[in-house]
This record gives sequence, C-alpha cells and structure tokens, in this order.
Amino acid sequence: MPAATSAKPKKTAAKSTTKKTASAAPKGKAPAKPKKETLQPPMERGKLRAVQLTRVIDGDTVEVEMGVGWFKAPARKRIRLWGIDAPESSQKNGKESTKHLQKLIGSRRKIYLEAMALDQYGRTVGVIYPGKSAPGHAYNCRMLADGWAHSYMLSKPYKDIYARAEAQAKAKHKGMWKQEKRGKSLEAPGAFRKKEQRKQERRHGFKVWFWVITLLLLAGVITYAVATRL
Repeated sequence: MPAATSAKPKKTAAKSTTKKTASAAPKGKAPAKPKKETLQPPMERGKLRAVQLTRVIDGDTVEVEMGVGWFKAPARKRIRLWGIDAPESSQKNGKESTKHLQKLIGSRRKIYLEAMALDQYGRTVGVIYPGKSAPGHAYNCRMLADGWAHSYMLSKPYKDIYARAEAQAKAKHKGMWKQEKRGKSLEAPGAFRKKEQRKQERRHGFKVWFWVITLLLLAGVITYAVATRL
C-alpha cells in the first residue's frame, strides 16, 4: 500500500510539469528563435587546446590546424576571436589592425585555443593565448588594450577584464583611438558592414533593372521588325 500511495504524487508532478511546458509556448505564437551563438559541442568551454597557427586573416580572425588523429590529416579551421570586433580589411584601420595581431603573435606557431561558442556561420568563436596564461594575456584582450579592436558581445567570465582594457585604450588614445583625439569619430565595424551590404543591394538592384529594361527594349525591337515585314 505505501508504494501505491507514493506513486500518486509522481503522476501529479508529471502533469504539472507538462502544463508548465505547454503554457510556455502559447498557441498561435512561433517558438523563440535560437541565439546566433551556441556553445561549441566538441570542446569544453574553459579548456585550453594546443593548435597550430597557419595564418592571420584579419584583426579578429585566424586560421589554425587541429590534429584529429593518427590516420587523418590535421583539420584547418577559421577561429573568430571572442569578445572583439576589429575593423574590416577594406575599412580604415583594417590593415593596421591585422598587422598588429600578426606582430603580437610574431613567429609563434603553437598557440592555445579556448573555444567559447559557434557563430551563425558555423565558425568557432574562441580566445587564443600565447601559452597557458592568464586571461589578460590573451591576444583578444591585448588587441583591445592596444586600441586595435572594439569590444563585442562581452559576457562572463572575461567581460570585466576586456571592458577595462578597451576603456583604458580609449582614455589613452591608443591605436585607432588616436583619431578621436584629433576630433574624428571612429566607424564601428558593424556599421561599416551594414553600409557595405546596402551598397551591394543597390548594385544588385541596378543590375536587375538594367537587364529588365534591356530585354524589354530588345523585345520591342523584335516586335517592330516582325510587324514591318508583315
């Protein structure tokens, strides 16, 4: 008898849980979209992994080789640096930002990666270090401290360290922040990307209208030619 009595509350708990789950997604409303960045499944967050640097792509992106086993060639992966957003290569200060990251890394080929997330393009978002060192020594943080990157989507555990590094670089007018000292405002990389995207959309729209008008004119010429022959 005691076993039967204890089974009833379990059923009640299961029902209440089901009701809560159902009430969380009301009818007629689409489920919430997943966040753009999710944790990288194959690696544990906070765990450092030795990788081989193959090249610096820009101020916030590198390419690395990861060993995958005895019988497989190392896999090449692009790593977007967590917590920072550097000027684009075609943007002002973009080339200088890339050169500064190259200078920081120097001739070092073995670096350490801490995978933090995946972005919407499937790239690993991570923190890279020269060795097994403190967060403040990470190349990501040093790019902020030297004034060659903006902070981006900061969160724990390194939010305070990175925000402080950027604030000090701005206050001391380091790197690209020298422009603000001269009275010129810096364009954020995100704003630059949106502007470039709008330009591409306008160019695409122009091409579409050009071909539409061209085909209409061609159709008119053909129609006129046929009509005159008849």
